[in-house]
Amino acid sequence: MDRFLTIAVVLALALIPTTARAESPSTAPAATQPAAVTGGPAAGPASTPAADGFSPMILLAVVAILFLFCVAVVLAAILSAAALFLGAALLLFGIISSSVLVGLIRRTGGSAARAFIVQASAVIGAPVGVVALWLQNRLFHIGLSHGVIVFVGIVGGLATGAAAGALFSLAAARLARLLLLWIQPHPPSAPLGGFPAIAPATVLKAEAD
Repeated sequence: MDRFLTIAVVLALALIPTTARAESPSTAPAATQPAAVTGGPAAGPASTPAADGFSPMILLAVVAILFLFCVAVVLAAILSAAALFLGAALLLFGIISSSVLVGLIRRTGGSAARAFIVQASAVIGAPVGVVALWLQNRLFHIGLSHGVIVFVGIVGGLATGAAAGALFSLAAARLARLLLLWIQPHPPSAPLGGFPAIAPATVLKAEAD
């Protein structure tokens, strides 16, 4: 962005001529006219229009350069947004398809859900790791280069996100299992002697036999 703006300003300044010009013979003041025969006063210097160096074509050229620069910036922003959206869509499709494949291999829906959580957490952790490491380098003046920040932040964010996703999936599975056990109806309690409870219909059928 700054490079394009610098080029546009340089071209605009190159097209604008300097106002200070050397005085040409055509614009030199004319010699004073001699006095007339009748004895009148001498005529003053001949007046010529001052050249200010302004040209409408220069203004049009500057406006055209600025317009092309703005169009280029807008097109670059649109293409960048489209590329980011396409990359995010492909990444999401890959995560979902791999999670479904894991669920089909293990034949359980919980495995697919755990795979999705772990992958999504790893992907989210990568940019978070880069931003966190950049903030630490900025605040504490560690002195890391941009390449090191990006590499270490991505690797650390992926590992931390995957571990956090795995722990979250395990905790969610345990919590879901406890909720299912709490929601399901409990079996009838056994009597004090420890023998299983017998339904009344079974007792009546035994007496009839």
